[in-house]
Amino acid sequence: MVLFSLLCVPLALVLQFGLTVESAGVMGMSKVTLLQVVFFFTGFASFPPHSLIGLMSREISPVNMRSTAGCVAKASGQFGAAAAGWPLQFLAQQAGWSCVGYTNAVAGILAAMAFVPLWDLSARDVNQKIKR
Repeated sequence: MVLFSLLCVPLALVLQFGLTVESAGVMGMSKVTLLQVVFFFTGFASFPPHSLIGLMSREISPVNMRSTAGCVAKASGQFGAAAAGWPLQFLAQQAGWSCVGYTNAVAGILAAMAFVPLWDLSARDVNQKIKR
C-alpha cells in the first residue's frame, strides 16, 4: 500500500503538468492521449490501497471482529470520498486545476506515511499478541 500510494505522487504531478501543457502535447503525444495514459496509471496505482485496506483490517483484527473491522475501514473510506468533493472543487475554482494536482501529490505522501506502520505487520503477529 505504501508503494502504490507513493506511485500516485508523480502521477498527480504529471497530471497537473498535462493539464497545463499546450494542446500539441509532449513527446509526440497529444494532450488527450497523455491524460488518458496518466488516468489509466492513476487508477492502476490508487485501486490496490483502496482494496487492500479492507482486507488488511480484517486480517489483523481479532477473529470475532473481522466483519466489523472491514465495515469500519470501508465506511471511513466512503465517507472520505464523499467529503473530498467539495474542498477539491473549491480549491480548483479558487486556485486552478494545477493546485489540485499538487494537493493530490501531498495526499499520496500522507497516505504512504499512514501505511508505513503496517509494513511489517502480519496476522500471525497480531493473533499472538491477542492470545497473550
